[in-house]
Amino acid sequence: MGRVINGSIFLGVFFVFLIAADVTSAQNCRPNANQIAIFADWRYEGKCKLLDIAGYATPQAMEFENDSISSILVGANVQTDLCGDDLYQGVCQTFFDEIDFLGNTSVGNDTVSSIRIMRRGARGSGGTTDLRDRLAGTWIRGQDKLVFDRDKFAAYNGRKMDFSAPYDVVDDSTISYKNLEGAERRRVFTFSKNNTVLTSTNPATNESFNYKRSGTITKSVTKKKR
Repeated sequence: MGRVINGSIFLGVFFVFLIAADVTSAQNCRPNANQIAIFADWRYEGKCKLLDIAGYATPQAMEFENDSISSILVGANVQTDLCGDDLYQGVCQTFFDEIDFLGNTSVGNDTVSSIRIMRRGARGSGGTTDLRDRLAGTWIRGQDKLVFDRDKFAAYNGRKMDFSAPYDVVDDSTISYKNLEGAERRRVFTFSKNNTVLTSTNPATNESFNYKRSGTITKSVTKKKR
């Protein structure tokens, strides 16, 4: 009998330890001004993860179980889009502040599959179009061109497609993507002449190129042109 009691006491202490450890983990999961925190339980409890400014197109990208987010904390400098499907599809909703239970929102509880995090105001306000809308279409520089839709872009050298990749919006002028080797790269864009001239700058080298907008709007950049 004594052994059973001791065993019960041991198990009780063990479970209390597990619960305490989980709560401590959640309590320490607090974002800085340029991050968000996602939590598996409501009221910022359970398994948690800090995410930096970037796009997380799948649960694997955010390293968090699919359809398992119940609450979020949002840093002072960022806003976030939570979407119900991969690749920022399905029901999406933008958040600027903490949400202690996503079940009270349009996107819903335990439904999130992709997340975008950007600096506040990256899409503007009062109806201002976001960077994806401004980039959408075809931009020409001699025989070269860049083609953007809302999720991908392609670079052509003459008629040949040299490169195609999904991209994410970092702020109101910058995108990030991965090159063929899987390394992250960024491009900074400025617009002039009523958005008909695009300057593309590589921040790593400060090399810039100017492109003029073409009248052609390409719906998909995944197919090679013949």
